[in-house]
Amino acid sequence: MSTLGEVVARRAAAAAVAFALVAGVSGCAALTGSGHAGSAAAVKAKHTAPAKRRAQQPLPFDANGTIDVPADLAATSQAQHQSGIALGEACVPDAGYDDITSGAQVTILDPSDTKIAIGSLEPGVVVKGATDAVTDARCQYTFDVSGVPGNYSLYSVHIGNTFRGEQSFSKQQLYAGVTLHLNS
Repeated sequence: MSTLGEVVARRAAAAAVAFALVAGVSGCAALTGSGHAGSAAAVKAKHTAPAKRRAQQPLPFDANGTIDVPADLAATSQAQHQSGIALGEACVPDAGYDDITSGAQVTILDPSDTKIAIGSLEPGVVVKGATDAVTDARCQYTFDVSGVPGNYSLYSVHIGNTFRGEQSFSKQQLYAGVTLHLNS
C-alpha cells in the first residue's frame, strides 16, 4: 500500500508530465519550478502579440458630408408644387449640374487614386445661399459612404461627372463631415 504522500507525489508528477505534453504540442515553452519569470512573460507575450497586431489596424469608418450647387428657382418651385420656394423641400439644380442629383455616385479614393469606397447622394433639398435672398438658394445633397478603410491620412472625394475632379480631405474631416460647394 502507498502512503497518502506517495499518492499525492505520483499525481503531481503525472500532472506535470501532462502539462509539459500539452504545452509542447501547442508550441508553448513548459514552465519549470525554477521560478523563471521571463519564461512566463515569454509565453504570455507569444499568445497576446497577434491580438495586439490586429487591434492596431485602423478600423473602417463612415465618410459623410454635403455638396451644394445653384438651384433652378423656376424648376424647384414647380417640383415643390407651390408658388414660392420652401427651405428643406425638394430642389432642382441649375442647368449644368444635372450630374449632381439624387443617387449620383460618391467615390472615395486612396492617395494612389484607387477607388476604395462608393456611396451615393441623397435627394437634394433647398438651403440658403450666401445671403437670405431667394435668388441665392442652393440645392444641397448629403452623402454617407460606409466602410471606408481607415489606414490612410489623406483621401479624395469625387462626385459627379469626370470633369469635376476630386477634393482631398483628412480622415478626421471625412468622419466629422465635409462640405463641398460648386459655383459658390
